[in-house]
Formats: sequence, C-alpha cells, structure tokens
Amino acid sequence: MSTAESTESTSLRRENARRREPGRGGRPRVWFVAAIVVGLAVLGVGGWLAWTFLQGGDDERLPADAGVYSNSSVSETLVDREVDPRELTEPELFERGGEELSSQGLTFTLEEGEILDDCAPAVWGVRPEDALGSADCTQVARGAYTADDHIAMVTVFNLTDVASAEVMAASLEPGGSENDGFVTVMDNEAVADLGTGYSSAEITVQGHYLMVTWVQERSSTDPESHDSLSQPLRTLSNFEMPLFRRLLEHDHDDAEDEGDAEAAEGAENPEAEAEDVPAE
Repeated sequence: MSTAESTESTSLRRENARRREPGRGGRPRVWFVAAIVVGLAVLGVGGWLAWTFLQGGDDERLPADAGVYSNSSVSETLVDREVDPRELTEPELFERGGEELSSQGLTFTLEEGEILDDCAPAVWGVRPEDALGSADCTQVARGAYTADDHIAMVTVFNLTDVASAEVMAASLEPGGSENDGFVTVMDNEAVADLGTGYSSAEITVQGHYLMVTWVQERSSTDPESHDSLSQPLRTLSNFEMPLFRRLLEHDHDDAEDEGDAEAAEGAENPEAEAEDVPAE
C-alpha cells in the first residue's frame, strides 16, 4: 500500500470513528434507561410483596385492634359439648333475631349466613391453625353483616370445651409475630373490604363456643386511622342471643330434673312427706 493510500485509509478510519462516537454514547443511554425501568419495576413488585406480606395477603387480614373476653355466665354452664350436644342450626342463628342486630339506633342487616362442618377454611395463620387442630371443632358459623356506615362479620366456632375455646381465643389475638393469624373473610361482596382499612374485633369465649365479631367503617382505607368502633361491636355482640337461649334452656332443664328428683323421692318416702305436713 502506498504512503498516500495509507494516509487516506487512516483518515477514513478516524472520520468513521468520529461518526460512530455519538452511537457509542447512545447505546449506553438506552441500556441505562432500560435499567431504570427494570429497577422501578422490581421496586414496585418488591413494595407490593412487602405490603402483601405485612397485610397477610388478600385472604389473610388482621384487625388493627382486637381484644379477648369471656362471657362467664355462659361459660359456667355450657362448659362442653357433653352438656350441650345439640348442633348449631341456621334457623337458630340467622332467622330468630339474627336477620338484624340492633342497638342504640344502629342496625346491622344479615347479607349471608352459613354453617360449615369443616372449620379449617375459617382461619389462617400458624397459631390459629394449631389451636383449631386440637380443639375438635365440629362446626363454624359465619355471618356477613352491613349497616349504613359499616361492614362486619361474625364467626362462631363449636369447640369441645371451655379450655379449647380459651386456647383458640388466645391464638387469634394479634401479637406481632409471623405466626399470627385470624379468621378469614367470607367470600361475599358485601364484606370484601373488611380488614383493608381500620378494623376492630372482639374475641369472646362463650362456654365451649368462641365468638369473633369484626367490624370496619365502609369508608376506611387506612389501617392506622383509629376509628371509633365500640358501638358497632356492642351491637354485633347481640349475635350471642342464641347461645344465651341455650343457657336458659339448660337451666330450665336442670330445674325440671331437680323437681322430678324431689317428686320421685317423695313418692318413695310418703311417710317422710307426711311428717312434713303440720298437724291441725
């Protein structure tokens, strides 16, 4: 190659290099923008996963506030299924006053009621699942309720005895552990948002039954808003009336049994009964 051709070739390579230089700068910019997009997507997915984990997933929600209580009058009588063997029925729970729960001007209307023989789908989380596994749960009754400004759910577990109900109650009380859990939300559009805003629950031992009432304002979207829900929870507590009726029926049966026993004893000992009659 002549000196002239070599010089011309070198000049062309330099010119081509200068022409390609913007291209070399442009390609990294494309990759840089792509990296930003991917990074934002990853952050978005990560944020969604973190939010989902903290909230427990779409079907795994916790109330912002929950307390455990005990109805001592019921618990002292309906101590286990031996003394209260009758199964819960839908008419008993949802048709004899359960269609509406009212108190102090607030009324909740039943949207759907059900009784399941399989209790497992009614809870989520390690602690509740473990407690339920040893509680010999034979039924779970659930009701979805709505009021003008509130949505709510009531869940009642039919367990073997008071001790099992107490263990189950403790397992549902949120403790800030990864093993926490709660009752699941019914598959009903009326209560689909329950647990997504600020919600509150009461977990009440009712003899060998455990009743969970859970309520939220319709407009609530912030779990930290601390809405006042004490009045709605008091209204929902009226769902216990069928259990109270069972208590009264049990007491009545006991009274009749005592009366029958006294009558039988009197029939066996007529002389003793005669001695009790005062002489005229």
